[in-house]
Amino acid sequence: MKTDNNQTHNENNKTITFKKHAYVSTGVLSIIIFWISFFSMIIGTKMYLKNWYVVLFCFIFFFTFSIFISHYTLYYLVINQKEIIIKNLCFFWIKKTYQIENIESISKTLKRKGRGGFYGIVIYLKKPLEGYTYYMNSFKPNFWKNIEEELNKANIKFENRS
Repeated sequence: MKTDNNQTHNENNKTITFKKHAYVSTGVLSIIIFWISFFSMIIGTKMYLKNWYVVLFCFIFFFTFSIFISHYTLYYLVINQKEIIIKNLCFFWIKKTYQIENIESISKTLKRKGRGGFYGIVIYLKKPLEGYTYYMNSFKPNFWKNIEEELNKANIKFENRS
């Protein structure tokens, strides 16, 4: 009996994370492109032999530029029975927690329609009647379908508005 109760208790406290999807997203791809261009510029010009301080400046510039450009699309979801947690892959200290009972619905959104854009989710809350947008994407197949299934399991209405 105790093992059955423990198994049920563990199933009820099941936590689903979409962090692995963030590693194969457009944000990570742009960071990789920035770093390849940085190293090809440094190695191609042999700048590291001449001016180490210029290389250091370029390193700091490329590092901050790639992180600040890419962090915008590197959010991911953590879903458990009581709450939804939004985290950022680059800025690991960013953490927004929403209680499931306070969420009216969650919808998929697209910013900048046209050639490409940023997909994300908008969390609509019941009490303040406002929405909070977090952009995320993944190259993995069925990314949005998996999010929709997990949100439906948590009894949260998911709308596809893209």
